[in-house]
Formats: sequence, C-alpha cells, structure tokens
Amino acid sequence: MTRAFLLLLRGEPQEALLTECEFEKLITAQSVGPLILNYVFATGFKSAFSLALTSKRLWVILAGSVNYFDFYAGRLQNLGPSGVFVSVTPEFTLQEMMATRLTDPYGFKAATPFTDWHNAAITREEDAVNTLFMVRQRLRAEAKKSKNGPQQPIPAFLDAIFNQSTLRAILALKDIDAIFKANQFVSLPADSIFEPQMIYAATRLQLLLIQIYNQRNNIQVLHLHKTPFLDRRVLAIVLRACPKIIMLGVYNCPLIHFGDLVPILDLIYEINEERRLKNMPLIAGFDFFPSFHPGLTVPQAQYPIYGLAPDSMDLDIVQRGVYAILLKGYLKSRHMRLKLLFEPGRALKAFLFRLPNPPLSMATFFDGLYRYLDGEASLVQRRQALFDLTKPIRLGLEQNLDDETWSQEEMGRYLPFCSSCGYEMLYELFPVGTRRVYPQRRICAACSLQDLLDRQPHDMRDWKIGMLAKIMPDWDGKVFNRDAPIGHQTSPGSDLMHLQTTAASREEVSPLHVGPDGQLAATRHVIQLLRDNKYTTDSLQNLPSLHDLVQDHAAFDGRWAELFNRCNEADIYIRARRRLLDETKRSDPDKPLSKAPRDCNGEIWHRPKHAREVQSYNYLSAAQFHAASEFKGW
Repeated sequence: MTRAFLLLLRGEPQEALLTECEFEKLITAQSVGPLILNYVFATGFKSAFSLALTSKRLWVILAGSVNYFDFYAGRLQNLGPSGVFVSVTPEFTLQEMMATRLTDPYGFKAATPFTDWHNAAITREEDAVNTLFMVRQRLRAEAKKSKNGPQQPIPAFLDAIFNQSTLRAILALKDIDAIFKANQFVSLPADSIFEPQMIYAATRLQLLLIQIYNQRNNIQVLHLHKTPFLDRRVLAIVLRACPKIIMLGVYNCPLIHFGDLVPILDLIYEINEERRLKNMPLIAGFDFFPSFHPGLTVPQAQYPIYGLAPDSMDLDIVQRGVYAILLKGYLKSRHMRLKLLFEPGRALKAFLFRLPNPPLSMATFFDGLYRYLDGEASLVQRRQALFDLTKPIRLGLEQNLDDETWSQEEMGRYLPFCSSCGYEMLYELFPVGTRRVYPQRRICAACSLQDLLDRQPHDMRDWKIGMLAKIMPDWDGKVFNRDAPIGHQTSPGSDLMHLQTTAASREEVSPLHVGPDGQLAATRHVIQLLRDNKYTTDSLQNLPSLHDLVQDHAAFDGRWAELFNRCNEADIYIRARRRLLDETKRSDPDKPLSKAPRDCNGEIWHRPKHAREVQSYNYLSAAQFHAASEFKGW
C-alpha cells in the first residue's frame, strides 16, 4: 500500500489533470464522443460501470450521454446524443416512498425525480385495496338478501370479471373492515422493497415499448436492467423492431431465466440472417445475466439460496440441464462469433460462478470444453478433455467417476436423440429417468430444465407469463424457432452435440400392405426419430410487431385493455391472499408461527418432491458435498 501511494505521488499532478481533462473533452465531443460511448456500452454493463466509477465527473458525463429510461417513472430521464438506450428499475423501500408521499402528497413541488411515480404507485395500491373492499362488501350485501341459504350468490358482472380462484379468495375474507391492511405500505415492514402492482408494471411496459419504438432507428446498444414484465417474447418483439442494434444486454430481468439462453440465441441468428440479406449491421454482442432468485422469506431465518429457482429442484434434471444448455449455447455462439456472452468477466460467467455448485465444477467444465474444441489436440488429449468435461455433469449423480472401462470404451460413443429439440447429444445430458424411454420419446435435460423454469409459480410468475399472452393472440409456444447452427459436421463440437433433424410431423404407415403375390402382409416399419414431442413452449414466432402494439389503434386499445383488466384482477387476488394469510395467523394466536418459506407476495411455497429425489444444491450443501468429494479423492 505504501509503495502504491509513493508511485501515485511521484507523477506530475498537472500532467495527470491535463490527461483527465483531455479524455473528458474527447468523450464529450460531438464528433467522436457518441461513438466512444457506443463502444464502451457495447462491451457490456460492467465496462461502462467501471468507467463511471473512476470519477464523479465521468459518472455525470456517462449518465448525461445515454438515453436513460426509468421504468417505474415511465419516461426518459435523459435524452443523450449516443445510440445507447438503458432501461433501469430502481429499488426503493416502502419507507422511502411513504416519506416522499408525506413530503409532497400531490406532486406539486416535484421534490425529487421520483416524486411523481412514488405517488402514482401508492395510489395504484390504494385503488386495488379499495376495489377489493367494495367487491367484498357487495358480496356480503348479496348474501344478506339471498334466500338460497348458505349458498353465496355472485352477481353476473362479478362472475364475468373475476375467475373462480379470485372469487374464492375474496369470499374467504371474514374481517372486511381490516381489508385496508392488505396495502403493502401498511402491512409490510418499512424496509421491504417495493413490489410493483401488476397493473403498474404493465402500464410502464407499455410506455417503455412506445419509447423504444420512437427511437428504434437510433438505438445501437440496448441495456435492460431488472425490467418487470419483460419476457423473451417481448424481447423478441423489441429486437425485430430495432434494425440498428448491434449489442444487447439483458441483466437480471425477473421473467427471463437461464433456460431462455438458447431461444434468444436462435432469435439473434434469425435476425442476423435477415440483416445479411439487406446488408445491415449484425447483432455482434450479447451480454446476459439471467434472473437470479435471492431466496424465499422465512420468519426469523434465512432460507437457502438456490439461484435458478426459489427452491430446490431435482438435481438430476438441474445439473445435467445447466450443462446441456451451456454446451448448446456455447456451440451456437461460437459458430455465430457472438462477442461477450462466454467471455471471462462478463455477465453470464458472473451468473454461473454465483450459482451454488460444488467449487471448480464450472471451471472444470469450461476447461474441458475449450481443450476438446482445440483443433490441434490429439485423440488422447481430446479423450481426457471429454472426461474432464463430463465429470462435473456426473458429479453426485453417478457413483464411480473414475471407471476406466467406461472412460475408455463407452464415454462419448453414443449420442442419444432428444424428441423435443431434435438434437443428438452426450449420454450424460439425459436424466436417468428418460434413458430407458423409447428413443422416439426421450427428452434431454436441457428441455426438461427449461420447462421446469418456465412453470415456476413463485411471485405470480406463471400469471404474468399468461397475461402477457393477451397482447400476442397468434402466439403458439409449440412452434419451433429457427435453429442457430452449432458448427459444421466435421467440427469437434459435432461429436458432443448436433442437430439431427428438423422434421416434426410423422407419417402414418399402414400396418398391412399387398405383397408381390397379391396377399396381405405385415408392413415392416422403422420408427423415425423426429422432434414431434416438443416439451417446451419457447417459440418466438407468430408474435405481433412493435408497430402493432404501439401504433395500431385497434390492437392498442383491445389487446392492452385485456391485459390491464387481467392485471387488475391479479392485484386484487394477491391482496386478498395477503389478508387471508394474516387472518389465518390471527385466528389462532397460540399456534406457533409457520416456518414455511414464502415468496414476495407472502404465498407459502409448496413444491411436491419425490421421496427419492436428490435435491439441487444451495451454498451450504454444495460446500458439504465438495468436502465429502475431497475426502473420497475425487
């Protein structure tokens, strides 16, 4: 430390100051400044953030040079000269937002840039609670007037507005006068992070899409940070509408999970192929940090963190699925020469090393993969690399990792076929439960994991995905995307994984035919291996254009109105459930507080688990497994 200070003091301060000023002049120059900023942000969020941290002045310059969209505010907070569009979602505690409301309840003074949307969000919360109160009062009045005995009459208009699960939750409320406590600003701890109402997030998504559409011909670098209600389908709509985007950054958006890596790569390949025909710039960089779940809430305790999902899942699917998705994604991005994605120090590597896995498992996998794909490696070196590559896949799932007979005779010799995606891949990338299934019905771990992540119900995620489909009436999740190639047939990667077929329809063959002698005979038929058993709903085809969503008035009014109606219903359902949980606790005060994990809406998390299912790792179990593996000499 002393040596560092001496070295810093040895230089001429005037020269250092001059150099700093020259650099600042350079990035603020109208001629080259925007180009430099485009390049800085095109190398990923981490590079731009590191540059901004060098000085307060540079932070101000960078913030003032990009198009900065505040998602919660629903507007551009800054319109810069560069082609960089950054959407951010700031985090505020409930206490901070209520302090804003008390300081300026009507937004006259606009004390801070957040005053308007703080007040708007609090008003939305009050609207949802007030609606819940009025609906419950109406149902109580109907029950008093009813002559049908214990059967609760439901007015026709309420039956048309709400689904049965919402009505059941509302009817279950007993203490009507305490419904106001369903307001998150009243019932939750003051240091809780504000969770936007679905209607609020949906209206802000609409404003974001309008702003992107207005700047579609200027955006060259697009960064999306923690954007609610943004799933892979909305991302596809945006990318297809912006012809000049050369770099995409997606960072911890709640509805975009790790399994979305492959369909997004297929989307980028499809867009680049269309741009090549028009001689337009290609998407050359993709920086990706999938949604990382920080763990569920447990009263007076810290629930384990699993990263991919809020709770543990079947390790056989999770571990094999993660490496299957990584292998497929790496081979695709390598063939496309896509920058940033798998580069050291970028967002995806940071995500992977943050996942609770046995130490060095990710590093071992990538080291073996790089050595295997080395064109100058000998056969013996490639066999050793393949063994190292598959070791973290088999770790904890197969008993003997050092079986020389297996590594010399069986490893990598047989590539089973996946009837969902159409790829043939390493035997280790198929869950044990599917290995004995008929070849034409077998499904790989990548498709199984992607489907598991798609169906996660925590934080009303499944509701949000379903509601977004309201603005995409022609979308069908079972339609296949255009597969990005993973390399040539002679490339080393084809020995690990390759696309076997894109055929998805099976011809019906008659069991009998007329033989040469005119007699009926049984038809000999070999069952073809086709991808006619698609397991995931990851299609990014048949989506509306961005123009349809923001400029077509008929679609704008109809589709968005239906989405907003469903969002209002979901907000009422969440608050009804919140009150039910509180009433349950108060009905029996002597009953000990439940230690069951809960999501951000207070819902108790229940995931059915098989008795013989090995659970995926959290940080503690991963460390314990690593210690046990070292003891065994693995």
